[in-house]
Amino acid sequence: MNAVDIIRNLSRQGKVLYGADQARKSLERGIEVKLIIMAKNCPKDKREKIEKLAVERKVPIYYYDDTAENLGILCGKPFVVTTLTVLDNGSVDISPLLSGVSNYE
Repeated sequence: MNAVDIIRNLSRQGKVLYGADQARKSLERGIEVKLIIMAKNCPKDKREKIEKLAVERKVPIYYYDDTAENLGILCGKPFVVTTLTVLDNGSVDISPLLSGVSNYE
């Protein structure tokens, strides 16, 4: 399964949060996060804050190589999605997204 299919399935079958602020808050509050998916045009200030927190919490980040607009469309949302926070992947295999992620153990 490719990244697009995995992300689409996560948004339908998993427990996810949408937006950079939700990602930041989840990480700051110590909520268990399985994966963060970030659009390539996530604003720099938000991206850097999330990256710092993700490294501290050992949460992997997958960089989606497309825009927030297209990530929103992929997730079936009528708005841009800069960041997708995966709290529970359900039955979706996220391991293909984790290969090559630098802060993943």
